[in-house]
Amino acid sequence: MQYSQIILDFINSKGISFYKVAKDTGISESTFSKWKSKPTSDISYMIIDRIADYFSVSPECLLKGEPVGGDSVHISGAITGKTAIGVNHGTITMCSGNERELSDEELELLRVYGELDVRGRTNLLKAAFDLEEKKG
Repeated sequence: MQYSQIILDFINSKGISFYKVAKDTGISESTFSKWKSKPTSDISYMIIDRIADYFSVSPECLLKGEPVGGDSVHISGAITGKTAIGVNHGTITMCSGNERELSDEELELLRVYGELDVRGRTNLLKAAFDLEEKKG
């Protein structure tokens, strides 16, 4: 399923009109109309982030179409320079609300993610979701 359809379904599940989401987020209402007529996974991270913020979910939860309570992750904390959330530590909060420590590999991935521009971040997220989908 294309990401646009997942997002449209998520918004529908909240019972909020696309007009209201567009008006409140500053996203053009025509964006939602285009997604309805021609589903796509080519969505800017800025739009994904605005919609996720609007519904108070992580972009990952939004793209998986899961409300809070699923098993996706929301990374909390700040990424500064080449250090993610401190020297060698940090936590993630699962959409279910559970927390766990980040591994060295996860911290490295966050460091790389933090250095990417918006396009690079979007591509990295899409690649991660594609890998996850192939795994399942």
